[in-house]
Amino acid sequence: MTKEKLVTVREGVSQDEAKRLLHQHRIEKLLVVDGEYRCVGLVTVKDIEKAVANPNACKDDQGRLRVGAATTVGEAGFGRTERLIEAGVDLVVVDTATATRPASSKPSTGSSGSRTPCKSRPVMSRPVTVPRP
Repeated sequence: MTKEKLVTVREGVSQDEAKRLLHQHRIEKLLVVDGEYRCVGLVTVKDIEKAVANPNACKDDQGRLRVGAATTVGEAGFGRTERLIEAGVDLVVVDTATATRPASSKPSTGSSGSRTPCKSRPVMSRPVTVPRP
């Protein structure tokens, strides 16, 4: 592993500056470091190429791609949702498809033996916005 002559940049480096350094040093990856020289990120040639190719990608105010995750209802789902929010997820989707059906019941089957949806299953979910802490 290379430990000497690493090419690094500080947080908040512009795309043009990163591109210039990558080209100047003929490397594909730039280490992003904080004030104590700890690695806090990585800028790659691919990152820049994708940013140019997909200018309308859904990104947050720091330029990071938005992240969504799914969870379920109940205590397990509540705990997972808390951990997802702490991790900085942008969107949480709660799957309630089987929430109204008792755990021991099975979906009904039609005369052909195919599965049919449970009558009590919600047809539509309502989006909920969770503010970031």
